[in-house]
Amino acid sequence: MAIFNIQNRKLSPIREKSIDLEKDIQKLTEENLEVIFGLQFVSTEFALQNFRIDTLAFDKEANAFVIVEYKRDRSFSVIDQGYAYLALMLNNKADFILEYNEKAKENLKSYQNISFVNQDAEKLNLGRKFDCITASYLPKYCTPDILVKNCIEHLNNGGKIILHDFTYPKNKFIRKMWNFYFIILDLVGFFVPDWKKVFVSLPHLIRTTYWVAEYEKTMKKNGLKVYKQDLTFGTSAIIVGTKII
Repeated sequence: MAIFNIQNRKLSPIREKSIDLEKDIQKLTEENLEVIFGLQFVSTEFALQNFRIDTLAFDKEANAFVIVEYKRDRSFSVIDQGYAYLALMLNNKADFILEYNEKAKENLKSYQNISFVNQDAEKLNLGRKFDCITASYLPKYCTPDILVKNCIEHLNNGGKIILHDFTYPKNKFIRKMWNFYFIILDLVGFFVPDWKKVFVSLPHLIRTTYWVAEYEKTMKKNGLKVYKQDLTFGTSAIIVGTKII
């Protein structure tokens, strides 16, 4: 595609200048990812299994990883390589997320009020109190009495515990749509084997858990003021417990 320069309302063609080394293209692009593509830089030369990804980036709007490869040769076919990278990403999401989190830690070192801790939520002990504790997709995996009591130990007076997770919708029509959605995901599992177990176990867990009622009862028993709300046509919920002063 031709590119022109505008000067005094007249267009003059901009001559193309080749870059000799792919590494130079890569360095220039990585230093300007936000400007060129609106992407967040994650890692360079990210090695996983038998692959080495030139540039790993993250699209905040799409909430998705982006792989950037550099080719000087216009005739070079990248279709097969693209499919290989797609399969690599789908089958190793945890490794990509871990890399993103590790880079986030490095980028946030200058912020004294942000820290990363890898602990069991039911046994977590940070040695200090907070105004708000939030958790998403965690409640259904924990014992309400243990988790709530541990959260209260870390909560200032007037502080809040905010929990969010999936729920099985009560509306019959929404339930049919919900079940159909997981049938589709189950089919996707045939093409992404590592996801297969998730698509089988997750809907069963959501159908059989009553985490909202259990956490509401536990929060009230521990003296918290409780507020709850269904979200997204009853497919998820949020429950808030406030520590009364």
